[in-house]
Amino acid sequence: MNKFIRELRRREVFRSAGLYVGVAWILIEVGSVLFDAFGAPDWALQAVIIIAVIGFPVTLVLAWIYDITEHGIQVQADPTDTIIVPFGGRRTDFVVIGVLVVALVFSVYLNIFSGPAVVEELEPISVLIADFNNLTDDPLFDGTLEQALLIGIEGASFVTSYSRAQALATAKKLEIGDVLDRELAQLMAVRQDVDLVLDGIVESKGEGYRIGVIAIDAELGEPVANVSGTAKSK
Repeated sequence: MNKFIRELRRREVFRSAGLYVGVAWILIEVGSVLFDAFGAPDWALQAVIIIAVIGFPVTLVLAWIYDITEHGIQVQADPTDTIIVPFGGRRTDFVVIGVLVVALVFSVYLNIFSGPAVVEELEPISVLIADFNNLTDDPLFDGTLEQALLIGIEGASFVTSYSRAQALATAKKLEIGDVLDRELAQLMAVRQDVDLVLDGIVESKGEGYRIGVIAIDAELGEPVANVSGTAKSK
């Protein structure tokens, strides 16, 4: 075992391993920052890590076989052959140590001193869902999509929904309407300090359906967002 370790030292395998680890470490840390900045896909950093892992044993094999000397890259000499003086000597040791120190400092800076990314806190939003405009003449869609949308948006921690039943009851009591269409929903939203009105439409599209939803600023009456989707069946 000692003879094998001495041979690893003679062939500078440990030096090559340390230098490779340091460079790979720096590249991975830099990639984790730059890939996010340029919007690279998640698999890009994973690919760099996989390549670095695969390249490590390859580097060890090449270090065992070849050596960098002042005469260029040459095949490693056997212990009984004339020893080829390594290029750089102890200077290479300092290079390896320097690379590892830089990698360590860079990693510590990114993971500790830079701190976690600041997460933007979203302002809470209140919404009132109006009756969707059903253009399919199918009573199945009367009141069902509104309830499904309500369940979906309540999953967001920053969204609160105003009761559709309460809004309609208040409108009837005030005798200003008995159908919660966009206009009545907007009026009730302003009255109850609700931020947005969600209005929608469902219509036939071939053998399927198209559903569209629009978010309207209750006070200004202006659309702020809209989205649509299709379904092949009910």
